[in-house]
This record gives sequence, structure tokens and C-alpha cells, in this order.
Amino acid sequence: MTSDPATRPYVVDLYSRGFIQGVTYLSNGKPLCHYFGGVPYALQPTGGLRWRKPQPLAPDYSYGTEKDPGVFTGKTAVCPQPGNNSATSEDCSQVNIWVPTGDAPKNGRLDN
Repeated sequence: MTSDPATRPYVVDLYSRGFIQGVTYLSNGKPLCHYFGGVPYALQPTGGLRWRKPQPLAPDYSYGTEKDPGVFTGKTAVCPQPGNNSATSEDCSQVNIWVPTGDAPKNGRLDN
């Protein structure tokens, strides 16, 4: 969990996938947006899955429970790149998610 005074914990129920905890970014105490960092979207591309198409998470995969949510307040791993000797990870099947605050529009956020 972050100790930055400009953030506060934010937990979301993903129903069959369990609970995740991110942060809400604040400005003068008012929420700006919610952030979840490093959320896995596929199995780790290591071992026999290396250099293969990403494989979906198991149908019963859970990020966490209501009492112990998966904490995603960091950022995605950086995939190895040619000529880059910085710290990287082959487990880069992750996303950072930014969510507006407030209620979603009646037909959803992606409704055109």
C-alpha cells in the first residue's frame, strides 16, 4: 500500500475474479482517478510458454479475496529489449489501468 498523502487505497470487486486494490489519486483531497498497476492479463510467458501467444488466465483464477485483495499499486514489468541491460522481467503480461472517478455513464464508458 502506498503512503503518499495524495493517494488512498481503492478496492474493486471483480466478481468471479476476486478483489483488487489500487489507489485513488487525489488533488486537494478530491479524487482525480483510480489506478491499478501491474495487473496480470495472461499466464507468465516463461518456460514452455516463452515466445508463444499469451495464454489466458485459468477460468478459476482469482486476484484476491475481499479480506486479502490482490494489491496492484505498482506498475507493469518491463519486457526484455535488445541492447537494454536494465532490470527487466519475462513476466510482462500485465497492464496498468486508469479509471475515471464517479459513476459510469448509463450505457457504460465505452458506449459511442
